[in-house]
Amino acid sequence: VFDNQVIEEVLKGNAGTQLVTNSKGVEMLAGYAPMTVAPWGVVTQRPLESTLAPLDNLMWQVFVKTAPIGVLTFILIWVLARLIAQPLRQLAETANTLDRPSTSLELTQIRSWYFESNELRKAMLKGVGLLQSKIGLLRQEAQTDPLTCLHNRRSLDMQISHLIAQRCPFAVLAIDIDHFKRVNDEFGHDIGDVVLQSLAKILLDVTRDSDVVARTGGEEFIVIMPRVEAKRAYQLAERLRMRVSESYIDPVGCINVSIGISGWPIEQLSIDEVFKLADQALYQAKKTGRNRSVVDATYSQDLTPVSEPSILE
Repeated sequence: VFDNQVIEEVLKGNAGTQLVTNSKGVEMLAGYAPMTVAPWGVVTQRPLESTLAPLDNLMWQVFVKTAPIGVLTFILIWVLARLIAQPLRQLAETANTLDRPSTSLELTQIRSWYFESNELRKAMLKGVGLLQSKIGLLRQEAQTDPLTCLHNRRSLDMQISHLIAQRCPFAVLAIDIDHFKRVNDEFGHDIGDVVLQSLAKILLDVTRDSDVVARTGGEEFIVIMPRVEAKRAYQLAERLRMRVSESYIDPVGCINVSIGISGWPIEQLSIDEVFKLADQALYQAKKTGRNRSVVDATYSQDLTPVSEPSILE
């Protein structure tokens, strides 16, 4: 046999294995080795297809028997992956709404069944608590006068918008301290701040829980009284004025306030026009001697003279 690489190798005294194509063009797996007792070599060979046929059959049997286990393993891994990822996904979605008041409740309802997600949920709950506390504090500071802790102008506008949206009528009391500049000049601004804080406490004590008490300027205050008509607003203003004049504030003594009264709605006037009417009534109270309450003429159509005993009811 000529031009056969296997035979040439074995005649050279080499041993090994090799894939060859025989003289008939068939691929064969061959093994060869030389003999030591004679100048001969031994070659064994077998068709490649016949050699691999049992292996192919074996591989098919392995696939058939392991496929169900593989499918079950994949399903188990998929289920476990979803169970592990679900609380993490819910926590991630909740992280985008940390500023909502309902976030804490949503976090508590997430079922974090393994240690890592449970610890992450605890950390988020703690962070949400701190964040919402800070937001609440900032919101309160943004809507509160820092000196008197009353509503500021921003908060007052929000409360008025809410009442107007509900079509709820209300009385407006514009309050100003008489001769407050004299207090600052004589006792100093620190004592002036004490006077403002004392007046704020009196306002809160005399007014109802549903009333809105705000400080809108240096010594200027606004009281919004929902569902109060002109007569009742005048009575409450007089009660407030007399309480202030009878309250001793150390070291200033007693102070007086002037009050202008108006209300909404009046002949379809805007809220700015209602406030202007209250300011005009306040100016009239100042002009006619101070320490008195004056109701705007437009708002006082149902006002009848009120005797002193009825004011103190």
